[in-house]
Amino acid sequence: MPNNEDLVKAETKKNSFIHVSTSYSNTNRDPIEEIMYPPHADWRETLQVCEELDDHTLEVLTPKYLGELPNTYVFTKQLADHVVNEYKGKLPIVIIRPSIVVSTHNDPFPGWIENFNGPSGIFVACGKGILRVMYTSPDVVSDYIPVDVAIKAFIAASWIRGTKRLEPTDDIPIYNSCAGDLIKLSMKDLLQTGKEEIDTMPINNMLWTFDVSITTSLFLFNIKVSYFIKILKTCT
Repeated sequence: MPNNEDLVKAETKKNSFIHVSTSYSNTNRDPIEEIMYPPHADWRETLQVCEELDDHTLEVLTPKYLGELPNTYVFTKQLADHVVNEYKGKLPIVIIRPSIVVSTHNDPFPGWIENFNGPSGIFVACGKGILRVMYTSPDVVSDYIPVDVAIKAFIAASWIRGTKRLEPTDDIPIYNSCAGDLIKLSMKDLLQTGKEEIDTMPINNMLWTFDVSITTSLFLFNIKVSYFIKILKTCT
């Protein structure tokens, strides 16, 4: 297995090296600027802790490590940024921070997606009639970026980095790839759009009609889920 020095030697022949991060790697910041923020933890120390401690101890320590960060995804993404940042001046690095990547806008055709991760899986489940209730706020607004738009940003950033000379002490170029204030869609808006489009573009093998309710009450959410499961058992 090649070591870090071998990796550096191999990659220095490249014109640019893209590290795909996420716009949510610094959710404790507002606004989130295109800069490298101070690390939330030391990545070497964190890696050592994960390798040496048992699962139970890690569960106890996790909230202490996360602090004001919402989950381990955001936490580890931020750590990865700082791993890459240590190669500043050695590799022609550019960091891209896309928001929530969803299906395509145009290329290769509208709506294309290769997996059901994230929002795509949620909305397919809604369209099939499997998902009947969501535990969230109807007014919550998430930032979505079509995958083809994100890829174009990757290509543009890679070209800029490959054609621009930087000094070894210069900061790594960082680009946020997100919709921001250009597109603001609440969860309520998204579900309403789904209801309007499902008749003209139905999903194959629908189990039930598209009808999703949103609640901020965990108690009500659990009751509705239990009721739906009971109906499914009755039908089968």
